[in-house]
Amino acid sequence: MCRQQGICAALALAFVAVPATAGPKDPRRSEPPLPPGARVRLGLSGPRHEGAVGAVARSPDGVASLAFSPDGKTLVAGGTSGLVRAWDARTGKEQRRLAAHADSVDALSFSPDGRTLATGGRDRRVVLWDPATGRERVRLAGPSPRVNCLSFTPDGQTLAAGGGIDGQAEPISLWQVATGKQLGELRGHRSGTLSLVFLPDGRLASSGGDRTVSLHLPLGNEGSIQLEGPVASDARLALTADARSLVSADMSGTVCIWELLTRKIRFRVADPADTHYAVAVSPEGRLAAVGGWAKTVTVFDLATGATIARFRGHQDAIHALVFAPDGRTVASGGPDGTVFLWDVAPPPERPVPVNAKQMEALWGDLGGEDAGKAYRAVWRLALSGEASVPFLRDRLAAPDGRLVARKIADLDHTRFKVREAAQAQLEQWGEEVLPALERTLAARPTLEVRRRLEGILARLRELTPTGPQLARVRAIEVFGKVRDGQALPVLAALAKDKQGTRLEAAELRQLASELHDRLEAAADALERLTDKGWESMLTLYDVTFCHPYIYTEADAREKIADLGLDPEDFSYLEYEDEEGEEDEEDFEDA
Repeated sequence: MCRQQGICAALALAFVAVPATAGPKDPRRSEPPLPPGARVRLGLSGPRHEGAVGAVARSPDGVASLAFSPDGKTLVAGGTSGLVRAWDARTGKEQRRLAAHADSVDALSFSPDGRTLATGGRDRRVVLWDPATGRERVRLAGPSPRVNCLSFTPDGQTLAAGGGIDGQAEPISLWQVATGKQLGELRGHRSGTLSLVFLPDGRLASSGGDRTVSLHLPLGNEGSIQLEGPVASDARLALTADARSLVSADMSGTVCIWELLTRKIRFRVADPADTHYAVAVSPEGRLAAVGGWAKTVTVFDLATGATIARFRGHQDAIHALVFAPDGRTVASGGPDGTVFLWDVAPPPERPVPVNAKQMEALWGDLGGEDAGKAYRAVWRLALSGEASVPFLRDRLAAPDGRLVARKIADLDHTRFKVREAAQAQLEQWGEEVLPALERTLAARPTLEVRRRLEGILARLRELTPTGPQLARVRAIEVFGKVRDGQALPVLAALAKDKQGTRLEAAELRQLASELHDRLEAAADALERLTDKGWESMLTLYDVTFCHPYIYTEADAREKIADLGLDPEDFSYLEYEDEEGEEDEEDFEDA
């Protein structure tokens, strides 16, 4: 079997485990029924299971912050009393308590490798912990009267902390994680920093009580820029999985999706019935969850703005939200001292037929100044299935050198229409033809050619791409959302061809690398499953859509059905060890 064959089966079944057994109920306590969508209630006397995997945790103090470990096994909650509690996210069993702070723990963040937990509170302190042992590693001086937010760089080497309250302009502090040494400060907001998100390129996005969302350059480079568009006070931020968009939720009940490339709003969803205190984006980047004073968790589709689910069960406002790494669970918490884990079903992804004429129109939308129309075009192409892959491949492929030379020569053609058409084509090719244009300009061409070349080069060198160049960069975003195995070889080939381009090559290589890593991990999981008796008659499916955190066989069958596949195409052959007994423990380790 090809390493890519049967991959979806591996992802759907690789982490199947036996559900935890419910402990005896305490007759002295009478718990109300679980609200629709919640799975397990965890009381102070111990776990109380109803149904499959999931949890609800009750804390004697309010919940100010939440975080999942990167592997999804641990849920951590920061309390208003200064305690930090950690639970097993699958069984709901409390693992440990950390006496972290002297006041409310308003910020939690795991390092990308999961080996460090950072906590911040109103006591002006930032503490780094070993989450495996619960031991304190280093205590840092807080950056402000209260720490509101924490964020690790993607490599986990630097930690940023922001804070302050209304009317206070506090800097954003940065520390070296390994040593605890403070590296410097970034100019923050005029009225307290409420949210921090590091981008893969080292920039730091932040929101503040001064109604602004800013992008700060990496440490050592002065300056920051603000995103364009209205922001209500107390906006919170989350980053989409592809790192191309920011999602903000604010006190007006408005959720905005911002395109980082152009710094414009791509999509806006208004819910005047709620005031948002928290926002979270699912790992695959398709869903967003918001919550606030209406005591409701609202989950909506980032592609369409449609509401997917509403979960009600809190007795007070919701102050913290976080998605589990599997994307199937969202945790919520607030002043009522309760943490709910809700089941989230992702929207079905069915191919949307798009004909050739519509493809061309969508390509035009990708290059337009209307960020909202371009955003809809990205998703329309992504959901068109196999059809968009060859279409975008042809648009992004490097042009033939002889054709480029002919178009450059046409810039001096006697007919005006030919000159205009040649210029338009060269601009559409973008950075692909930058070296050829520079060589021609250095050779001292005619005044007409020189004028046109200088205009093309000026537009191509702009920091923010426009027109055809913008369409090409947005087309790369489509590849990250296309649910088809054809995307990987196309991305790898395009990245190889674009070594000299500034805007496209790095993003293509990063995206191809991420997909390749997921393919390799899925293939390894498939081999382990085969050894344990699992087989699949499925030959190939989209590995970028499947989630590996499936806990029971019923979960796996449900997930397969959600994908529009027949669960009967998957089979389990019981594996027996030398003594003839099923080796469930060994299988669970797989």
